[in-house]
Amino acid sequence: MPTVKTNGSSTQTTSNSSVTTSSESDINLTPPAMPELEEFTVPEPKINTNLERRYKFGYFFGLDDMTFKSKNVNLTCGKITKEIEIGKVEMIELETIYSSNNSSAIEFSIIDQDKEIPIMPIGDQVIENERIFFGLPLRFSIDRSKPYQIKKDGVSIDMTPEMAIGKNDGVYTITYTPLNAQQYAPVSDKVKLKVVMRLYSKSAEAPFIKSALIRAYGGDALWIDRL
Repeated sequence: MPTVKTNGSSTQTTSNSSVTTSSESDINLTPPAMPELEEFTVPEPKINTNLERRYKFGYFFGLDDMTFKSKNVNLTCGKITKEIEIGKVEMIELETIYSSNNSSAIEFSIIDQDKEIPIMPIGDQVIENERIFFGLPLRFSIDRSKPYQIKKDGVSIDMTPEMAIGKNDGVYTITYTPLNAQQYAPVSDKVKLKVVMRLYSKSAEAPFIKSALIRAYGGDALWIDRL
């Protein structure tokens, strides 16, 4: 058992530590020594498994040069405008600014109630590259006193319009001078404008329309422009 010693004759016994005093007011406590711990290591667990190790790699992709080798275009497209208020007039004409080439065509028509009437813009002299459909008449009557040109798949051929209408073995087109094609007497006071654009070669430049204006004469107004 630990004991407590003093300068006198008294000795005290404690249960956990020894205390030595030189006087009643001076007591020194000595803590017990720390126990020595035995070192040990925990073994790594061994697990039986069918899992296999896999490595994952991350990649970043980018394009520093991109060129279109080909393009797809609509060979035929069209649009019908909303109703255009023209009033009670005697005659209308069409004024347009557009662009086309030898491999394209633009067709204009007036829709008056349930009728569709082809019309040629003022300032134009000929109808260029109109598509000929098998068994159907041309959009306008031909001025037979003027020359015309018929093409099959873009190549000029010697053939009459009637012969081309009876053919169905390729794309036939005709360039000709029409009769009475630039004016129309409307029945209704509201009309629509229909536009069809045709492209006969994917490599050719597509046609486009910059503006279109309907001119109305007589009736409610001697001169009215309607867009």
